[in-house]
Amino acid sequence: MSSFVSYLRRYRDPHGALGMLGPACRRVGTVQLVRVPMHPVLADVAPLPRRASGMLGKLFGHLRLIPRAWMAGGRTLFIREFLTVPLFLVAPALWLRRRSLWFLCHHNVGQAARHPVHRLMLRILYAVGFRFVVYETIDTWRPVAAHPDPSRIIAMPTPIPELARSAPVRDPVGRKMVVGFIGSFRAEKSPRWALDAIAGASAEGRFTPPIELLVGTADADFLDRWKDRATVINTTLRADYLRALESCDVVVLPYDESAYSYRISGVLAEAVGLGCLVVAPDLPALRDQVDLPLPAGACYRDRAELVECVQRAVDMARQPARAEAVQAHREHRSMDAVTRAIARMGAAA
Repeated sequence: MSSFVSYLRRYRDPHGALGMLGPACRRVGTVQLVRVPMHPVLADVAPLPRRASGMLGKLFGHLRLIPRAWMAGGRTLFIREFLTVPLFLVAPALWLRRRSLWFLCHHNVGQAARHPVHRLMLRILYAVGFRFVVYETIDTWRPVAAHPDPSRIIAMPTPIPELARSAPVRDPVGRKMVVGFIGSFRAEKSPRWALDAIAGASAEGRFTPPIELLVGTADADFLDRWKDRATVINTTLRADYLRALESCDVVVLPYDESAYSYRISGVLAEAVGLGCLVVAPDLPALRDQVDLPLPAGACYRDRAELVECVQRAVDMARQPARAEAVQAHREHRSMDAVTRAIARMGAAA
């Protein structure tokens, strides 16, 4: 038992920007949020290779859905994130309870768009009556089904957490605009090509007004490489991460196009919540996150457009409409808006 409790306590939420989902479910009352932990199981006691322990942990996290589903009583379960293959394996044990389950897609549709096996599994799950939640619009589900059924697919706005700035947005008149690259720079998030492009364009005087660069990450080596060309902030602590976002007028998120199609960004949500405009690749779901309900930045169709898009976002950040766009996003993605989407899940049970 102690090992099991230790397993649950080791779970670290990888998507802190989704913290409002739990309170929203409690508001609705009839919907219970369930997170699927996917970290290694029994890591301290099981003499398993790391890869095997990781795979076992992912499967075990999904197996835990079976008793949760059957013990839910009259509640609807809103299952936050899942992996397609483990869910497909445990689905037969969940099928009779499928009408009380909603599964939130995060990266699943993007994987289905790229990998036929994942696409087939999601299509089978959908065909036999399982129900899913996607971000932004139900069009996000189109790689799985050309005509999504609104009774089995619900679109939820990407939540913007309730964040308070430590100081008002600075007046842009008469100063350089701050363009930031902030986040965990994993392979699919590496901004090196984009930083080089923007730093080069800035050195050539191509931005009006001039910009200054800010780099915020927990990667100490990356910060060291850029300390002479940009303001650098170590974002290991969340307070410093938020301070880095708050310091920017524009945040550039040059995500890998193949990895981020049909995915949304927590950094993007928090950046807009703190009053920044954003630049991101023109990809399904991510594009809607930038543009709905009003454009809060610019999207580039290919990497050659990046500098132009950053200039457009800088221009937008200097206009009064910046505040209007940010406020519209906060309302469209607020606790009330998320609660309304979750209430639909409870009503459809």
